[in-house]
Amino acid sequence: MFSTTGNRIVFLVFLGSVSTSLALFLSIDFLKYVAVLSNTSALLLSVRYILANIRRINLLKAFLLLSVLSFYPLSRIVFDDMSAISIKNITDGYLVSCYYQLPIMALALSMCYIRNSDMVRLDLLFNYVVFFFGVALSIAALKYQLQDEVSVGYGYLSYANCFIPVSVLVYFQFKRYNLILGFLSIISIILFAAVQNSRSYILVGSYLLIAAIAFTYHKSKVNFLLIIFFIVVVYGFGLTSLFTENKANQSKSVSEKFDFDSLVVVLNESISTGDFTRIFYWEGNSRSQILIDAFGNFSNIDWLVGKGVFGKYMSFVERSTIELGWAQECFRFGIFYVILVISVFIITYGFFTLNKRLLNDPGYKFLSVLLLVRFADGFVYGVSEYSVYNLLVFWAVMLQVLKRKYISIPN
Repeated sequence: MFSTTGNRIVFLVFLGSVSTSLALFLSIDFLKYVAVLSNTSALLLSVRYILANIRRINLLKAFLLLSVLSFYPLSRIVFDDMSAISIKNITDGYLVSCYYQLPIMALALSMCYIRNSDMVRLDLLFNYVVFFFGVALSIAALKYQLQDEVSVGYGYLSYANCFIPVSVLVYFQFKRYNLILGFLSIISIILFAAVQNSRSYILVGSYLLIAAIAFTYHKSKVNFLLIIFFIVVVYGFGLTSLFTENKANQSKSVSEKFDFDSLVVVLNESISTGDFTRIFYWEGNSRSQILIDAFGNFSNIDWLVGKGVFGKYMSFVERSTIELGWAQECFRFGIFYVILVISVFIITYGFFTLNKRLLNDPGYKFLSVLLLVRFADGFVYGVSEYSVYNLLVFWAVMLQVLKRKYISIPN
């Protein structure tokens, strides 16, 4: 399964992400060494492959994209480390830096899967092992009954490293097995996220489900009816009650946390008064006060360059994270950096739109969907975490630096 460079990169990122998180959750030193070895191996393997096949890419485009997505944030992390050297800062800086190494790995990944290569199809990257390991992690989370941070972390690991990547199988419907396994992954995201009261991953799963149903409808009416039947069965078994029931360790159900009634009221008030800032204070926006606390004392310089990866703010307690993707990036690196990254996402989607024949390839279609999902997720959760999910997103971004003759464009 991991015989090619591309497969090895994906596996090493998967292993590094899982071992890093479990090492932090469980305080197991051995896993810390596994994490560092996996992350470093993935980066070195990627750099070596890029240098060996550099003729396949447009160097200027690659340099510009990597400057925004990797080089600038990594240099800021090194600068922040040097400004306040300590073991904790070096460790924290390393953990944060892993995410910003992903675009480099994604560039190597995009170079692996080119026209006329002996490539392993994208859908085969995430077969069997990764999926069932994801199921095992989620079952472990349920076993703990989600009463502590460790068990919640298990769930997040399974989404970003297992279920989201495996959902690619929906786009390879030449086997009914792929269709079922892919949709099962998407449904698992939604249901397990409902158990955890995780609104962000419920939205991610819902975005993926809508895109997958739309794709299936245009691809095969028989498969479309099969999926509708599957969803009806899920509803018939009462699994949707997960969205409305209160868990033992949660004061509100997930539907109460969304508080759609409050959203409707706020929208009506905003339209009638013309004051759309009211939406920010919608009761379902649990991050409103945190955002006020984080950015309330920002100076002009802070807005331009951020507070760095070790910047802190007071919100009930001293914090350094916001857990809101684009806001977190703005807090660390400034609004100008966020505008650049969002621009990269928009330009990349334009690349897919202008090359419509690319979207005839199911793998590229999935990457374009994942790009939109990650963009939207950044406004709700979408934290900068080292995971296969984000590796695939950056794969979509870095695909455009390949010289045209190396991009496999279907007829």
